[in-house]
Amino acid sequence: MTEDLEEQEDELLALQSIFDADEFVRDESKSAGEIRVCVELPVGFSVALREGKSEAPGFLRQYDISFLPPLLLNFGLPEDYPSSSPPSFSLTCSWLTHTQLAALRAHLADLYEATGGAVVLFSWVQFLREDALRFLNIHSKTCGNAPSCIEDAAVCH
Repeated sequence: MTEDLEEQEDELLALQSIFDADEFVRDESKSAGEIRVCVELPVGFSVALREGKSEAPGFLRQYDISFLPPLLLNFGLPEDYPSSSPPSFSLTCSWLTHTQLAALRAHLADLYEATGGAVVLFSWVQFLREDALRFLNIHSKTCGNAPSCIEDAAVCH
């Protein structure tokens, strides 16, 4: 087994020991998986839903919330990860815009580059959980036309 494959296996085993089965699902047939990342919300975080027709201004109804649906990080590890190649990955989330997701994806790629060839998945999860809102400058969330904005809001607990 090459050094890269040993590091991959160690990283995947560590993730399995850290996260429960609802948070981390490993694809045993290959070096891949999915991690559900629940973002830590600051105290007093609120969602404002714009009610009324989209062409009319309507009014805002504000709700304090404790949880949002998770970010889904799907990844695959190439044979030369971590020494030479980053993980292939996708990042999806029902409550972030395409632009916000693109910014997070770019930052995850930068985090891998900063490691100099070390394993990075746990660092990615920590960044998404603890720093994604600050990185995106999100202090609260305003959405148009409830209820399509925030769905399955009780997934993270």
